[in-house]
Parts: sequence; structure tokens; C-alpha cells
Amino acid sequence: MGASQIREELHQFINHADERLLNLIYGMIKADTYKDEALEASIDKALEQSKKVKYGLINK
Repeated sequence: MGASQIREELHQFINHADERLLNLIYGMIKADTYKDEALEASIDKALEQSKKVKYGLINK
């Protein structure tokens, strides 16, 4: 998938996102931009938990 296609899909996600998803996307972009180690660790932990839930390793 090329950069322009990714941008278009991200625009679609953002245009239809609820506040929770917008905050998550915003936090990830800020973490990448500012390299806030505590925020990055928090995001990494949240993503790991999400994977565990997705694959049935833990319950919601």
C-alpha cells in the first residue's frame, strides 16, 4: 500500500472516528513527534493488551 492510499484511508478513519479513537491517534502522533518515553511505553502497553484481547488471551 502506497503513502497516498494510506493517507486516504487514514482520512476516512479520522472522518468517522469517535472521540476515543481520535485521542488514541493524536496520542500516537504526539508520541512519535516528541519521543515522550513515558507516553510511548503507555501506548506500547495498550497495544499489547489490545492484541491479547484480540487473540483471546485475556478477556476485556
